[in-house]
Amino acid sequence: MSYQPNKPLAGDRISQSQVDLETNFQQLNIGFGVDHNAYDAANAGQHKKVLFTTTQADPVIANPAGQLYTKSVSGTIQAFFSNGTTVSQLTGLPEDVVGEGTITLAAGLTIKWGTRNVAVVDDVKFNYPVAFSTAVFAVVVTPVRNNTGEKSFYLLALPGSGGDNDKVGFKLRSDFNGWSGFSYIAIGN
Repeated sequence: MSYQPNKPLAGDRISQSQVDLETNFQQLNIGFGVDHNAYDAANAGQHKKVLFTTTQADPVIANPAGQLYTKSVSGTIQAFFSNGTTVSQLTGLPEDVVGEGTITLAAGLTIKWGTRNVAVVDDVKFNYPVAFSTAVFAVVVTPVRNNTGEKSFYLLALPGSGGDNDKVGFKLRSDFNGWSGFSYIAIGN
């Protein structure tokens, strides 16, 4: 039997509707048991797993509450979290770290990476493809050498100290032209 939403009717006697009522309670327990532990099981009501319907756009949150949902991105279902202000994509993030890229994590922390095949001679400023919104917390640069020798290669200022390393880019210094490029990772928000 299936759930009967119109049972009992106003004029029905409980004694005549008892079987219908019992069937409805059983059907509710069966329906609730999908992806949950059923009412009559251990850990009643707890999730076994969570299945989401897929939306085409970010849902609107009426009050300040967190919301986990899925939506289609280029034909693939991806998971998202919204805190009412910021939407963060949780899955389907870049897997290829060749070239330059940016990823923003759920807490708003942004990581930028890249490789530049350009010689660094003296002081050179390099800009990120897209600037950080607020601030840079750390920049790590690894030089690529095309010859040997103990030569200097370093950032000119610490992130957050103002000056050359800011949310737009960073400045490098080298004391000779033996570097053929560099890779970087920058963290900020």
